[in-house]
Amino acid sequence: MVEYNKVKIIAVEEIEGEIELCDISVEDDNSFVAEGVVVHNCKICISLDGGVYRLNPETGQHNGPLIPIHPLCRCVYSYNTYSWQELAKRHNVPFDKRQKAFFDGAVTKTITYDAWLKTLSAAEQVEILGPGRYKLWKSGEIKLSQMATSKRILTIEQLEAIAERELTKVTKFVPVKTIKEAESWAKENITGMKKVNFVGFEVEQANSVLKELDILQRKYGKLGELEAIEIMPETFPMAARMKIKKTLQIRQDMTDKELIRLIDSGIDKSKPGLAGIVDHEIGHSMTPDIFHVSGGKTGFTEFGHRLDDFFKKNITKIEKDLTPYAASARHEFVAEAFAFREAGKAPKWTRNWLKKENIGGY
Repeated sequence: MVEYNKVKIIAVEEIEGEIELCDISVEDDNSFVAEGVVVHNCKICISLDGGVYRLNPETGQHNGPLIPIHPLCRCVYSYNTYSWQELAKRHNVPFDKRQKAFFDGAVTKTITYDAWLKTLSAAEQVEILGPGRYKLWKSGEIKLSQMATSKRILTIEQLEAIAERELTKVTKFVPVKTIKEAESWAKENITGMKKVNFVGFEVEQANSVLKELDILQRKYGKLGELEAIEIMPETFPMAARMKIKKTLQIRQDMTDKELIRLIDSGIDKSKPGLAGIVDHEIGHSMTPDIFHVSGGKTGFTEFGHRLDDFFKKNITKIEKDLTPYAASARHEFVAEAFAFREAGKAPKWTRNWLKKENIGGY
């Protein structure tokens, strides 16, 4: 492997010596500067970032990939040494915990490629990964380490197949009998869920919410930035809301029966009961950022500009074909359109817009 790669590198260098403007590199291999350091980001190498491989003390060989992996590869090995505590343990030397302070000097903070990538704008992330891989990575369906082997970059179709296999491992929702069971199921099976509090709900209400979340997750994968569910008191001023795109809040008196009554009155045309509420709020969670803050000023993102333009041009049609509530604000239009699509009641122009903007990946 090493000899083969050396031959390829020599070949590239020879060609570059003859053709000054030659540009030979790995597909989609760009360079970015992070804190003054040129960062290499081809899709094969980023999948290996952070890997730790063991050395055989007898042969001096390791069990990791052999570098350079490809022509112009900038990857290098970095020693990962034992800590003082580990060395003491390996050589049966007593190590007083009070001595720890003498060995823990200030260490430069390291950053993984994944963590660095998250500091970039969405546009830069798309430029690096490409739209398909960006969607799978951003949704949490695929990790950077899964995007390639040491020999080849996986195709979008192969990555989607991996994501689908991971999703089918999730236990399909079966109605539970207690609120405690409902909370446990949500935390164990809804991707990204950190906190669930169904206190104030009846078990039937919790089952309705979880059933719809399960349906949506199996269709879309990770549900936007959703990470918590809270039940709000009856004094809460709205039936439900998605707080900061992360917390699904539902008023405790919102039962399937009550919501069906509201829907029959013409307030909504999405799925009946709590399912429609869940669809609408998940629509909020899966909506791309509409605004961004730069230099203390708030402005539209690229998506926000497109949405604003579409919303203004079609507000009459939005109110007529969807609901007056959908026409009340840009973000409510997206959420209502998403909920209508889930109910199979979205007009064709709405479905086309959602698909064009890749809301939910459809």
